[in-house]
Amino acid sequence: NAFNPQGRAVSQILDEAEGKIFKIGEEGSRNKQGFLSIDKLAIELIDRVNELAENGAEDVTGVRTGFFDMDRMTAGLQKGDLVILAARPSMGKTAFALNIAENVAVNEGLPVLVFSMEMGASQLALRMIGSLGRIDQSGLRTGRLRDDEWGRLTEAVERLTKAQLFIDETPALNPAELRARSRRMARQFGGTVGLIVVDYLQLMSGTNASSGENRA
Repeated sequence: NAFNPQGRAVSQILDEAEGKIFKIGEEGSRNKQGFLSIDKLAIELIDRVNELAENGAEDVTGVRTGFFDMDRMTAGLQKGDLVILAARPSMGKTAFALNIAENVAVNEGLPVLVFSMEMGASQLALRMIGSLGRIDQSGLRTGRLRDDEWGRLTEAVERLTKAQLFIDETPALNPAELRARSRRMARQFGGTVGLIVVDYLQLMSGTNASSGENRA
């Protein structure tokens, strides 16, 4: 408890307390279930497949990314999925993640949280507006836009301002802080969000600040 922290940081204690409060009233939590038998899981899967077939089988049953081929191969982003984008530096990982975030927020109409520990929020917003409006980023930085680009800029800004997309640019968040901030935002939207993007994992700090290690 708070009177006996046992060497834990205040942020860790707050995260633990917040987590317990958040779970009050939750039913069927995975943490409370323990082992599940395969026969029960198999029956649930069959019921789910039958339900999908009766409602008209679809290629995408999760959240659409906006990339047609990927959605067709993965059936979309499923609830609870952890997806890690891995590639060499400067291969477009951030741009790809932002494109997906844009689609989920703008076209799917779902809340999206972006934790950016390397790039500032304003820079991310510029990249999103440029992508959505099909405008070169250099033009947005210099103000030298063609007549047709001004119209696309206005349209892109209007679409983004209507989206529920939020950027946290705090550097070196640890997992407990990220989880707590995500919970707070999720409560504003009925307990869930459509997508959480972390850019990028290696820049997260360890939970124990005194360890000096930069590991999530």
